[in-house]
Amino acid sequence: MPILGTTASGISGNLTPPFTVTPSYESIATVDMGGQTQFTFSGIPQTFKHLQIRTTARSTINNSGYIHASIVMRINGTGIRGAIYTSHRIYQGTGTSTGSGSTGDQEFANGLIPSANLPASIYGSNIFDIFDYTDNNKNTTFRILTGYDTNTNNNGLVSISGGMLMETSDVTSISVSTDYNFAFATGSTMALYGVKG
Repeated sequence: MPILGTTASGISGNLTPPFTVTPSYESIATVDMGGQTQFTFSGIPQTFKHLQIRTTARSTINNSGYIHASIVMRINGTGIRGAIYTSHRIYQGTGTSTGSGSTGDQEFANGLIPSANLPASIYGSNIFDIFDYTDNNKNTTFRILTGYDTNTNNNGLVSISGGMLMETSDVTSISVSTDYNFAFATGSTMALYGVKG
């Protein structure tokens, strides 16, 4: 659509932008996770530059020792020929305290969601970015932004994590669960997007 001309800067007539805006994200699948312990996005199209998973979720784990549960992600199945995930994260919990950590494991478990011993209305949000998922010349890398707020001074959390799969295979499936295989609570949703590049 042409932009109306102006003479304020000495330019007159109609101006047309030299570009066309196209959506960068394309929805691949959206899943109701309520009551499920695990879900696998399989047959992922190999036509995008990156992938993104967005969640709004909470866990059914009800233990006073757990104010949140982890979202566990496994690439291309659960037994990936001994592949190791490495990760690191920075988090802030109470508004004044911060922390960090790193780990190596057979799964990537850095997404966080509230557990059932927090009020029922509290859900956590996670954005998982999976970069260059079809480039088998380098390791697959991840970034996760996560957080939730309990409206108190003690239990909110925000975290940013990064990680890498020590394998270069194309990503064709992603399995998602909570730690200890507790179910996702009713109202939990998960969406997979392809990112154009």
